[in-house]
Amino acid sequence: MNRSIPRALLSTLAVILLLIWSLVFSPVFAATSTWTGGNGSWSDPTKWSGGVPSSRHDVAVFPNTSTPRIISVDIESVEIGEIRFESVVSYSLLPDGAGSLYFPPAGAGAIRALSGNHIIAAPIELQK
Repeated sequence: MNRSIPRALLSTLAVILLLIWSLVFSPVFAATSTWTGGNGSWSDPTKWSGGVPSSRHDVAVFPNTSTPRIISVDIESVEIGEIRFESVVSYSLLPDGAGSLYFPPAGAGAIRALSGNHIIAAPIELQK
């Protein structure tokens, strides 16, 4: 007896497997990087714990600080998923040359100020 599996069932199973895969493995590609270095350039790996945030899934965290900080955004269209300010004392993200922040449309894209007042003077691109 030859039983074939209906095409609609195979398509449904494929979609379910794809959803499961995306839920399990997408967080693996995300990184949370925390600014640790006073004033400096975004591209300087010595200023970040967790590496320089530069992908649509990455989160850049600017933690509590005792003095105002200035970060030069010196990468053109640096991709970022989220920027999170956690300090009462201000951070300023200023452009350096063609430096800009890019929140890709496919990402969640968020800027969160959990406390304090912060400045983002670097250009922000929401789509290209």
